[in-house]
Amino acid sequence: MQEAYNFNNVQGYRTGFLNNNLYVLNAGAPDGQAATGGASALNLRSYFGRVNYVFDSKYLVEANMRYDGSSRFSPENRWGTFPSFSLGWRISEEEFFKGLASTFSELKLRGGWGMLGNQNTTSNYYPAIYTISPGYNYPLGGSLSPGVTVANSANENIKWESTTSWNIGADVSFAKTSLDISFDYFVRNTSDILLQLPVPITFGLPAPFQNAGNVKNNGIELQVHKRGIVNKFKYSASLVGSYIVNKITNWKELDPQPYSSYYFYNTGYPVRAFYGLEATGIYRSEADLAANPAKVNGNVGVGDLIYKDQNNDGKIDGKDRVYLGSPDPKYTFGVNLGGEYKGFDIQIFLQSAAGVKGYLWGEAVGGISGSEKPTEAFLDRFHPTLNPGGNMPRALTTWTQNSPSTNPSSFWTIDGSYLRMKNLTVGYNLPSGVVNRLKIKGAKVYYSGQNLLTFSKFWDGFDPEAPAASRGNFYPQVKTNTIGLNVNF
Repeated sequence: MQEAYNFNNVQGYRTGFLNNNLYVLNAGAPDGQAATGGASALNLRSYFGRVNYVFDSKYLVEANMRYDGSSRFSPENRWGTFPSFSLGWRISEEEFFKGLASTFSELKLRGGWGMLGNQNTTSNYYPAIYTISPGYNYPLGGSLSPGVTVANSANENIKWESTTSWNIGADVSFAKTSLDISFDYFVRNTSDILLQLPVPITFGLPAPFQNAGNVKNNGIELQVHKRGIVNKFKYSASLVGSYIVNKITNWKELDPQPYSSYYFYNTGYPVRAFYGLEATGIYRSEADLAANPAKVNGNVGVGDLIYKDQNNDGKIDGKDRVYLGSPDPKYTFGVNLGGEYKGFDIQIFLQSAAGVKGYLWGEAVGGISGSEKPTEAFLDRFHPTLNPGGNMPRALTTWTQNSPSTNPSSFWTIDGSYLRMKNLTVGYNLPSGVVNRLKIKGAKVYYSGQNLLTFSKFWDGFDPEAPAASRGNFYPQVKTNTIGLNVNF
């Protein structure tokens, strides 16, 4: 298999036309013209092989081998080898198991091990070599001369990021109760992660890519499916759930490193862990100001957030930031329920996540400046006489102390767990007598609704299901109600 990506662009234009009726380039001003163009290429080649073997319908073996090469890496590190295999044993097919056939229709043990590679370095197609960019002028001989400059930093030693995983599991089907269960325990270790670690501003170029560290994911996955009939009522129920622990096991940086205003990476913590100050309350009086003198640089007054001075140095700064939780859930669940009875049918899909945090910023809290406005949450802002028990800090045109972007804190880090009814569908199939009189093959009246109910402690009006990086900056999903009629002729 081979993938080849090539991009070429050419652009020429002039400005300074006398009116909108002129459109040819020569009608524009000569000093308002430009001609630009560029090209980039990316290539990936892969060799893949697979062997399957089944013996006596009991013993299952599969082996795979990948050999991948990427143009992103230097010739010495261009190729990576990624094997994998899986084994299965259908115990229910063994002779000694025949006595349990009336109880178990299927019992299978399985396991596997494998490696996969990742060569993604975002939009940087040439992380291993230096590239140059034109359009820079340099003084030579008393005048400016056009030239080029180095556009990116390179690291010729980077190599494939790799993920090694193994799992063990079991599939069980019960004959009499129509109950199917699948269980898996997995461990996934990602090593040599490709990242751009922070560099001093004096470096003068974007940070080079490095194979920076290792991350471990381990957990369990469970699937349960039940179906049956009770007094002509047909039903089915399915549960899919998982529990995942994510942790950085090795990192090139020894100290916690913030990689945005909200996240940090450090050994022993989840990837993209929230990182900020620990808010202990709101200054509600001059006595509170005296009792908690440590503050962020700038003016602090009654109505502002109180932060804990973690190292007791008398000031609040980056050294007082602590782990605030993860935007990735530890627990996820999905439940499908269905039923049929005398022409009626119903389908319900529920979705849930737990052990997750969301951060409030942007549209979730609004701004307090001349061009922005706060959200309704600030109706409950602190005011010494009008609302001394307010749950929000005071509103200021410059609010560095309380800002969720300038000073991320636990005050803006909210439990993002939720349970949502994603879909509800109820239908009725017209009886055969009515269908025959209408001279049609069939007809069904139905109602369908999406996102009808959500139970969550997250910020009211915002979506706990939104992408993890912007859970506090997404508006809620729209509730949809549909009534329809399907007719088959």
